[in-house]
Amino acid sequence: MDKLISVIVPVYKVEKYLSKCVDSIINQTYKNLEIILVDDGSPDNSGKMCDEYAKKDGRIKVIHKENAGVSQARNTGIDVANGDFIAFVDSDDFLCEDMYEKLISKQAESDADLVFCEYSQVKPSGVYPVQESMLNELCQSKNIIYFLNHDVVSFNGNNGVLKNQVMGYVWRILYKKSALAGVRFPTGVKYAEDVLFLLDVFKKPNLKLACVNEPLYNYLIRPDSAAHIYFQDIVANFTSYLNALKQKLEGTENENGYKAHIFFSYTICVLNLVRFGKTKQIKALKEWNKGEYYKADKPLNFNFKNKLKAFLIHHKFHFVLKLILKIYDRRKYD
Repeated sequence: MDKLISVIVPVYKVEKYLSKCVDSIINQTYKNLEIILVDDGSPDNSGKMCDEYAKKDGRIKVIHKENAGVSQARNTGIDVANGDFIAFVDSDDFLCEDMYEKLISKQAESDADLVFCEYSQVKPSGVYPVQESMLNELCQSKNIIYFLNHDVVSFNGNNGVLKNQVMGYVWRILYKKSALAGVRFPTGVKYAEDVLFLLDVFKKPNLKLACVNEPLYNYLIRPDSAAHIYFQDIVANFTSYLNALKQKLEGTENENGYKAHIFFSYTICVLNLVRFGKTKQIKALKEWNKGEYYKADKPLNFNFKNKLKAFLIHHKFHFVLKLILKIYDRRKYD
């Protein structure tokens, strides 16, 4: 009998996108699915849409709960999942119809604990596969791998040299349920909860990875996504995230990676505050802009755009940065 895959979908204010998402799961060529829709107290019609889907397809289970964020919603799904394998889907994204067939086939072939696939970004102008040249190397590596900066990185000893880079999203991975034993998403952290979750997954001993070199997951780039709205509590959120990250990395071979991540977090905060004219708040982050953190972050910046961004942020050229951001925001969805 085919192994059961539990697909967990946190749902919140996505009535515009939910049908395309759920339809892409229902219509998978691999049919042995348990589809868990977790309505996280959505104020729009999303919860009602979930119930309508459950009436049409017996594989769908709907959980309605008070709003507590995506981490708690995913944890709720994990707690009730009956599958041999677990997968996550964000409710504004959609899947290629043979995604789970190909992932489960690769898992059967390799007996991997986690099976990755590549993904595409979806914009109004089209669908664009993301190039991840290091994905195969990641899956073959025998080194301890950690997720930082939304990148999978393996540090060379203790000197913090970046070796591997792969986007570290949770939704393009098929997990053996046993690989998630004792692991849950952190609550109270509103940014990069997936990184913290995967840090704990990757600490599992003898973890075996495999990948399918095809873009099977479609990630929607939205102008109203978290990256493009002003976070009123962005400094507090990143402080909580950095504290959690430091605790997880202490005593590991990647402990020095924390310094690089301080400056990375600083860049994200500055970009958000500059974009929305809240530059006075940047003063509260001055300790995150030390030269040692800036230098530690440099190995993470491979292209000219990232190097320029880091340079402008470190040297506080906020006016120039704002002009660049205006141009970038106009072009991003073209």
